[in-house]
Amino acid sequence: MENLTTTAILQTLFTAMFMGFGVLIPLFHLIKTGNLKGIAFKELFILQGIQGIRLAGILNLILQLPLMYNLYALQQPQANGVNVSIQGGNLENYGWVIFYGPVLYFILTQLLWIKKLYTHRILLIIIALLILILPSQPVLDLWVSLTHTHYIAANRVGQLGNLAIQLAISVVIFFFITFMLMQLTGKMKKVNAAS
Repeated sequence: MENLTTTAILQTLFTAMFMGFGVLIPLFHLIKTGNLKGIAFKELFILQGIQGIRLAGILNLILQLPLMYNLYALQQPQANGVNVSIQGGNLENYGWVIFYGPVLYFILTQLLWIKKLYTHRILLIIIALLILILPSQPVLDLWVSLTHTHYIAANRVGQLGNLAIQLAISVVIFFFITFMLMQLTGKMKKVNAAS
């Protein structure tokens, strides 16, 4: 059974938001509607999703900081002369793997502070797809297996079968969180008043 700490639950939620953003934002941009209320909802949803994903990128990285510090502290000699670093172990070779996803999510989501990137339709779709693809486990496995010949992505092929279910759940989570943010900020009232 996996560790169900608050941190693990929040990291899973943030990952679902990133994946949902990567799927829904391109879909919303491709959906054509002539209804003014539909256009207003679509634009508001995209902007609220961008705001939410920026914050999620920051919070996701903050959740990783204690782990980063602990791994750094393990590599340092201790005051009593005892060295507990993991020399020649997997941490030395693969420690970066732990931070690959959170750092990439942070960098990609913080690009959305640049107005030209999030207002330009094609650039926003590209960033959304990069958020979906680059930090994903299959890409990480491919990269590590190409750079480290002794790395074996154990049981990753079996996990790819669950990718469609994970994407579907992520889309639902992202949609409801973004919709809830639209309601909580009161911006939905403006869309409803426009009709």
